[in-house]
Amino acid sequence: MKIHAQVQQEIETILRSWDGQRFYWIHLKGDTGAGTSTLLKNIVEHAREFAFPIVRVSAPVWLGYEDEVARWFVQKLFSSVGESHSTFEKLPAVYRQWVAATLKSVEKKRGNFSTQLQKDFRYLLRWGLRHFPVIFILDDMDPLTTHGAFRRWQPWFEVFRQRNVLFFTAGHRVPRFNDRHPDYVFTLPGITMKGAITFLQQKYQVPELIARMMVNQLYLKSEGNLQKLHWLARTFFGDVLTLPPKKMKPELFQRKVQQPGSPQILLKAIMEQLTLPQQQILGFFSRLDVPLLKKHTDSILKQAGFSRKDVQFLVNEHFLETETLNNQPLYFLKNSPLKEFLKQHVTSELLLPFQDSLRALVQRNNWNIAAGFYRVLLDGGFLNGAVEVAYYEARVLAKVHQWERAREFLHFLRRNLSNSVLSPSQRLDVLRWLAHLYDASGLTENYFEMLREYRDHLTQKDAREYLHVSLEMADALLRMDALGEARYFLREARAKKVADPGVRFQAKLLSGDLERYLGHPEYAYHQYHEALTLLERVKDAPQKVWGLYRRFKAIQEEGVAIPDWERIVETLLPVARRNPEVYVRIQLERIRARMQESNYLEALRVAMTTYRQSRWHVFPDTLQSLDKLLGELYGAVGKWTLAAYHLRRALHTVEFAADAALPDDVRIALGVVYKETARYRDALDVFQQVHEDAGLRNDFSRFVEAKLHLAHVHILTHNKFKALDYIRSSLRMEDSLRDATLMLTAKLLALSLEIQQRNWTRAATLLEDARQLAWQTENPLDVLNLQFYEIQYALGSGTVEQLPQLLETFTEKSAGLTKFTILAHWLRGKWLARQHHYQNAVDELRTALQCANRYGMVHLAFQIVLDVLELPPIYVDVKLPAAEEIYNQLMAAIGDEILRRQIQESDEGERWINILKPEKNHQEERGGHVH
Repeated sequence: MKIHAQVQQEIETILRSWDGQRFYWIHLKGDTGAGTSTLLKNIVEHAREFAFPIVRVSAPVWLGYEDEVARWFVQKLFSSVGESHSTFEKLPAVYRQWVAATLKSVEKKRGNFSTQLQKDFRYLLRWGLRHFPVIFILDDMDPLTTHGAFRRWQPWFEVFRQRNVLFFTAGHRVPRFNDRHPDYVFTLPGITMKGAITFLQQKYQVPELIARMMVNQLYLKSEGNLQKLHWLARTFFGDVLTLPPKKMKPELFQRKVQQPGSPQILLKAIMEQLTLPQQQILGFFSRLDVPLLKKHTDSILKQAGFSRKDVQFLVNEHFLETETLNNQPLYFLKNSPLKEFLKQHVTSELLLPFQDSLRALVQRNNWNIAAGFYRVLLDGGFLNGAVEVAYYEARVLAKVHQWERAREFLHFLRRNLSNSVLSPSQRLDVLRWLAHLYDASGLTENYFEMLREYRDHLTQKDAREYLHVSLEMADALLRMDALGEARYFLREARAKKVADPGVRFQAKLLSGDLERYLGHPEYAYHQYHEALTLLERVKDAPQKVWGLYRRFKAIQEEGVAIPDWERIVETLLPVARRNPEVYVRIQLERIRARMQESNYLEALRVAMTTYRQSRWHVFPDTLQSLDKLLGELYGAVGKWTLAAYHLRRALHTVEFAADAALPDDVRIALGVVYKETARYRDALDVFQQVHEDAGLRNDFSRFVEAKLHLAHVHILTHNKFKALDYIRSSLRMEDSLRDATLMLTAKLLALSLEIQQRNWTRAATLLEDARQLAWQTENPLDVLNLQFYEIQYALGSGTVEQLPQLLETFTEKSAGLTKFTILAHWLRGKWLARQHHYQNAVDELRTALQCANRYGMVHLAFQIVLDVLELPPIYVDVKLPAAEEIYNQLMAAIGDEILRRQIQESDEGERWINILKPEKNHQEERGGHVH
């Protein structure tokens, strides 16, 4: 409508500026009837020209049919993805198979999706939204706030905000997700008098004069609300608006319309214009939480004796709204004031026709929606029917753990638990569901009391269940720090001498937890050990492995030595193999532990084994973590090609991951590979991208990490001014960041510049700062880096007293790390040359040079060969053509002419020219020349 033309124009400007490469959130603020839905429909029509997929859904539809919306969204987003799609083809084979299998599951699955399939949806969306930007519109947001559904919507929003989504919402409240507000809020103005005249002309086919006469009486009372204006016109002029056009005389509209005393009076007058069946249908819909599919609506209303014509009339007059989901129409009552009025004024007698139709629907037991049907029966005075229906609706919600929505249903059932319509097993279901509700809400005391009541309803036939619930109660008491009471329940469970391995296993776990909380980790260890012996006989053992592993790990972290730790892990792993996700999680922890111990070769062995055994069976984020670790480990042992392969593989698929920082972590690791192999142009590009992305996300840790890597590349390419700028800006963030590892890196990079400039006083200060920071880190690579620069400082400044010990320690700790092993040989060679032990120096430098060449570290090889060529000629065994080949390899790897020139004009370049000149002169004397 023209009333919203300016708002629509501003939004279209934003649409034109959106490039599909960022997240925008636009909210339209307006009451029911303000025209938000109409405006959104206009925007959808306009947005089609941008070729982005458009998904529009009403919040009430999403609230009631979340799984169907998910299915529809995924299918719509992936409709263009197939085996031939270029983006799809870039995925590794394991991911293509996983995507295809998940999409097939989405197509086949009907009813409520499993928790796992919902998780798979989000993986698909993360990847899909990365490559296929989408405009997502969530209309009628207000029901989400009234039904506590924000928590269920939150994971979807988190996926959206990390991806390329233009997100529209609409409602009379401005929503907020965690710390995020809309980027733009447009408040829709009320309709103008001119717009009201135009609307009435078009709606009722009346001349402009008559429309003006009506507007003069109704405009102020409508408050500019289009829907309210329509209802007022029907209420006060309905008798003449239905006349044939020839009989519609202006004098018939010359009536005085009194201001209704309250909205209730107006709504009452509006209802009086409707037939009794129409009022009954509206009364029925006023009790429902969510829209009804047309097929359900037709079935219920037909059996209740209502005509489809009445439903269509209510839709035409905007009493009922319609939406479409997967080509299936839905009906719902949207107007909140009208809904509340109907709840109060539609009497039980009017709801009488729905009793049999709703109970028949329950008895068929073939629907998968909890709409609030029980309220229709309850308000109609049919308590038994309401209890029966509420039970089945609560069961629908319990299946998918929607405890927040189930709250009202369960509390109603709790109040009517003694109702004879519920069987004993159904009463137990209600109490169990209530316990889950309290547990999910964090109400541990209520959870405990509900478990107690549930247990009291059990019979002697339920002995195993009785003990199982007793253990759950003990677990709740442990969470409440009621350790004495928990001990009582655990003793009771042990006294029963249960044969069931699952119950005994859980009792041992909780007994161990109790001992840990009491400060007896050694006793806890023995309890967990007994649980370990029962694990193989527990039915759901693969699901229990992680909990047991974490308990053993907690004891170890508390300082208790576990002499058979490896045997424990080896016992757990065969069981964990039946749950690949848990298996890989345990193996990842083992790999990181080996890395922490500097045992990189063993870590690599475990990683390769895990990768071969699990890569076809784990979820994308787990596989990405494994690929990233493999990349880092292959880099540690100098296998740069394999390192780059796994990191690029992870980078192709990081869009699946929930962690928004994972792509940057993978890029940083890949940039390190480029840096170590002298691909400086590629390294700068990767680190610059991380620097920009992390800055946009306000991720200061990765922002600084990328900045320091950029500084290091500039140091290696001899752009010290740019490097110094990055280092100083990083150090300025020290107080706010408080990351010892990053600050240590910054200090060491600054130290390297001071060593290059032979500023020993400043270098000594920085070295002492670095030593202090090294005490705060636990990464062995930080210590090695510190020791490398300590040796460089000692060699340059001549403070050599501790140098032999430093070299020995550095050599010992470098074992298994290719780069640091090469550096150890190089530094020992430099030291021996300073001591004039030239033959030993040659041996060390030759070893370092051979390793650097073998592992493709061409810049390091070039630095080493310069030192070799500067030895006394009698000891030099590297020929100039071989040195030139290394130099040419370095120049080829850099990938940027400016960076090449910087190195050529640096001190390194001058050393190379000075070495080259004597040989050149010698060849010229012989009539030769140098290529």
